[in-house]
Amino acid sequence: MSCAIMNDAQILSPGEKLKYIRKRFKFTQDEVAGGSITRNLISLIESNKAALTPQVAAIVTENINKLCKNNEIFFSISETYLLESIEEQVNKKAQEYIDYLSDTNLTLSDKFQDKINAVETFLAKYDLAHIKLEIYFLIAEIYDKCNEFSYAYKYYIKAFENSGKLSVHNTKQIDLLFSLAHCCDVLGKYKECLDYYTMLETHSTNLDSKSSCKLNFNKMMIHKKLNQFDNCLKEIEYLEKNFSLESNYNFAIMNTKANCYKNKKLYTKAIDTYNQLLAITNNDNIEYRLIVLCNMIETYIILHDTMNLKLCLKSSNDLLNIYSSIDKQSFSQQIYNDLGLGALEIKDYERAKNFFLKSVEESRLYKNSRALTESFENLIDVCVLLKDRNSLNDLKNKLLESISLDIIPRNSMLILKLIQYYNYIGDSENIQNILNFIL
Repeated sequence: MSCAIMNDAQILSPGEKLKYIRKRFKFTQDEVAGGSITRNLISLIESNKAALTPQVAAIVTENINKLCKNNEIFFSISETYLLESIEEQVNKKAQEYIDYLSDTNLTLSDKFQDKINAVETFLAKYDLAHIKLEIYFLIAEIYDKCNEFSYAYKYYIKAFENSGKLSVHNTKQIDLLFSLAHCCDVLGKYKECLDYYTMLETHSTNLDSKSSCKLNFNKMMIHKKLNQFDNCLKEIEYLEKNFSLESNYNFAIMNTKANCYKNKKLYTKAIDTYNQLLAITNNDNIEYRLIVLCNMIETYIILHDTMNLKLCLKSSNDLLNIYSSIDKQSFSQQIYNDLGLGALEIKDYERAKNFFLKSVEESRLYKNSRALTESFENLIDVCVLLKDRNSLNDLKNKLLESISLDIIPRNSMLILKLIQYYNYIGDSENIQNILNFIL
């Protein structure tokens, strides 16, 4: 078959295929010609100066197959293959890539990366905007699913660039803008994230109620992360007035409202709202209850209210054994970090260390750079307080590994923090190890 001698990625015109096969087996143009087919016509076809017709293809394939048989060459060619145009081959290859990328069981193996490289080469060669959109979107979704948000963002951008002019009727663009905003959120690009939501709001006036609620909800969360608390409260007011909110939305909105009050130093209103949340949150929803308790812990730390802080830590501790057995822990990184801060405030350093260590592990698992950086910093501080050199050495290795996995950037201030510690205790060997790794 033709695939036995041609690279799977090769896309050639009918004439180029004919020339490739003829030269591969060292047949002359005269040998391939015959009957009503002249050598001159073969030459014109091979140089793309004359079209290969079905009639000519039938004679040429018959001649090639006879030559192969007579020369004991295990090869045969079909008219269909020879006549297949570049456009047909390109579309077929594109569909092969789409089918491959649609496999829900794909993992980020070396084989996958090789395939992505081949896809990139293919798409760079052929101007296929609609196909690029679909393929880049599929690649982005795979990276997104695997929590590789930097790569997901890269390919969502590529997909968006091939999605055409912004249109209120383009549902694919709406999906892309939501996905881009999500990646920016995870990557800490909050202003850019808000830009995408604003773009959605401006150009997607026909959003259904569910999508519109999602848009305003996400804007609320980003305003909060940007410390735009008044804007956040305005979004909350809009959501509460215009949508029938599901329980998970309602919880997040009330929790965010309380957080805004806390950040606006309206501590009494914040605590009252947190207590309302605890009252309406089902006892079985361990994670939600822990989130509220952690937010209360943050508030009591600000107020230096040690008594209530200890009560919140005790309530949290009662829930943690159950929480650790839950499969899906969406907010575990922040929960353990906040509990660590609470323990640190009451000078329970060993307990704080264990909480921060758990937060580091969870953040590494979810590849959450922002949470991991915060947890590492807190853990370094508490280990220094405890003069726990062994833990700091282990932490150094975890940090360097996180850098090698591209979860934390090489220029992270955490590196400087560790170097300062090792310099303080006169450990030049570990300083050199860090520098060798970074440089």
